Amino acid sequence: MISLDALYTTDDVQKLYQWFDQMRVDQPIWLDERSKCWHIFRYDDVRVVLNDYSRFSADIRSRTPIRSISSKRSSDFTIGLLLSIDPPQHELLRNLVTSAFSPQSIAQLSGRIKEIVQELLDNVRSSGKMDVIDDFAYALPVRVISEMLGMPTNEWYKCKHWTDELLAMQVSDAQMFSGEEPEAFRRGRQSAEEMADYFEEMIEDRRLHPRQDVISELATAEIEGRHLNNDELISFCFQLYLAGYLTTTSILGHMVACLDANPEAMQYLKEQPDKVPLAMEEVLRFSFPAWRMMRVTTSEVTLSGVTIPEGAVVMAWIASANRDPEQFTTPEKFEVSRKPNRHLSFGYGIHHCIGAPLSRLETSIALRMVLEQLPNLRRADHEPLELLDGRRIVYGLKHLPVTFTPS
Repeated sequence: MISLDALYTTDDVQKLYQWFDQMRVDQPIWLDERSKCWHIFRYDDVRVVLNDYSRFSADIRSRTPIRSISSKRSSDFTIGLLLSIDPPQHELLRNLVTSAFSPQSIAQLSGRIKEIVQELLDNVRSSGKMDVIDDFAYALPVRVISEMLGMPTNEWYKCKHWTDELLAMQVSDAQMFSGEEPEAFRRGRQSAEEMADYFEEMIEDRRLHPRQDVISELATAEIEGRHLNNDELISFCFQLYLAGYLTTTSILGHMVACLDANPEAMQYLKEQPDKVPLAMEEVLRFSFPAWRMMRVTTSEVTLSGVTIPEGAVVMAWIASANRDPEQFTTPEKFEVSRKPNRHLSFGYGIHHCIGAPLSRLETSIALRMVLEQLPNLRRADHEPLELLDGRRIVYGLKHLPVTFTPS
């Protein structure tokens, strides 16, 4: 069997999907002897792992060097706070941030998102070409998130540098769970601490001088006398920036790539733009950026007849679950109007991604406007697509050059 390290470093994504197909049949629950991690491949099992927080804890901080990404901060600081804690703390903190990310709050951003998309399209329309990633898919979520947080315009790209450095902190599973901090994490600590210091300065300013932005809202939020402390707020800013930027950028890239590979689907959406939300859900199923989620067993667990010991690290493969033929008809095909489509891309249960409404809104608006304003859109070449270096963390494209009829 091909090694995990080889799978993670290849640009041939089909090799990974072929591996998932094989593992769902032959070893749906598999122990990797090198890392001692358990890997889960079938849809029903992955959903159980994501949903059952009493047996599969999201708090993996005690098992990985992630807990020490910043030597200056308390245990409240972690990259992806809401993704790595369990009830009752999870419920309290999620309630504190829910108002800022409710569907109603996110819907109010629709007008501004359209303005940003229009500006980005106006920058390239006359040229007849662009790199979807560099010229469009990166800039849209970064600008939206930066404005939500109240960041000055000339400082948006600081976070781009920091997040790229954090993305480069990829190590093998065996290194991750060896008990020793990998060199890659030591190299990334400076960027993490610079980013944390930057957000802390903003938080302190908003506590004294609140504005109309998300940091001000979260800094003053209170439930049952409880406020978010600085490290919790910083962690949430990390999560919003990393997940919001990387996820939406990757989804937009995959969306254009999927439609280019399926021209009949692109034409269908041009003729029926009201079907864009369905198409977006199929992209989320077919090519979602987050391959897997990690959990730790809180007790001995039997899953589909296999016993997993207490304290074991479990990898729930969302990408495999989303291609499970027991759940999806012809899962290997991109079906633009697939319905129902109960993919697990934004998680399941209490840890369902709080930023999902924002990502869905950004991508649906962007796709409609791209299809309306960039006629004859197609990839500039059909060379193999190059993936991001941090593919252990996120499956995204480095570049996607396209051409279209200038206007």
